Amino acid sequence: MGFFSWRCAKSGKSISNAYSTRGAEPCALVTPEGVIEEHNYDGYGEFGGIDAYAWLAYANGLVPEIKSLEELKNSDQDAIRGKGIDLFFSDEKPEDYKPIKIVALSEYDGEPYWALAASEDCPWQGYFYDEEDEEN
Repeated sequence: MGFFSWRCAKSGKSISNAYSTRGAEPCALVTPEGVIEEHNYDGYGEFGGIDAYAWLAYANGLVPEIKSLEELKNSDQDAIRGKGIDLFFSDEKPEDYKPIKIVALSEYDGEPYWALAASEDCPWQGYFYDEEDEEN
């Protein structure tokens, strides 16, 4: 399995991981319940102990037995992350779909979840950059 990442919900720039030449981008997963900071993103989707795809499954009602972020954090997130991955890459989203929203902390001004755009998948996986192109 390779690295993966997202683009910042504010700037659209890649969230780099700790193993890239850019180093870890201090970032956060913004949720309706609050902001989960991650200062050393390792490139595998975890933000402050919460797997972003497991959060996506939780936030969109795919694991109704989990009632809070704390329960999610203490659950077997590996067992449910596949549901979130399937939803993220699906062409058919529920009407009330709650997308993943990741922000670079250097860009974040405390906006609530609803005020941010959805984060797009990062084609550079937070690692494989063309350093001549500073736009990614």
